[in-house]
Amino acid sequence: DIGNLPEVKETAPLVVDALELKEKIPSGQEKAYFAEQRESIMKQLQDHGAILFRNFDLMKDSEGFREFYESLQLNPCLDPIHTSGLREMVGKKDAVYEAVNKPSLAQHFVGLHNESTFVKTATYGAFVCFKPASEGGGEFLIADGAKIIN
Repeated sequence: DIGNLPEVKETAPLVVDALELKEKIPSGQEKAYFAEQRESIMKQLQDHGAILFRNFDLMKDSEGFREFYESLQLNPCLDPIHTSGLREMVGKKDAVYEAVNKPSLAQHFVGLHNESTFVKTATYGAFVCFKPASEGGGEFLIADGAKIIN
């Protein structure tokens, strides 16, 4: 019932940009920063529903991305659509999947939806993009569902 939704105090996503934090994070210390700020980051995640981390050197490859989510004590999980064969796991150790990369789906648009809210799954998800779309498109939109409804 839409009338029973809680008031939206914060909106998603919160944008955290390394360029704006460069005085707080010494060079090569991003992993330590995330570990030290874990409690605050997880609270921000609860408040905002999503955090978009930009311009962090740590997350420029799959190994660094794994170090990022481990510093927040997040665990890797299976891709929710792993059984569909649409995505290939390219780095099992780092839990990195390739994007849906089938030519037949190149013009496919995935509309507004909630991620796997009907199944018991990981409480949090972490997503990363290492390279831009090569043929146009590739946008990944994040929206606060409660804010849209209100």
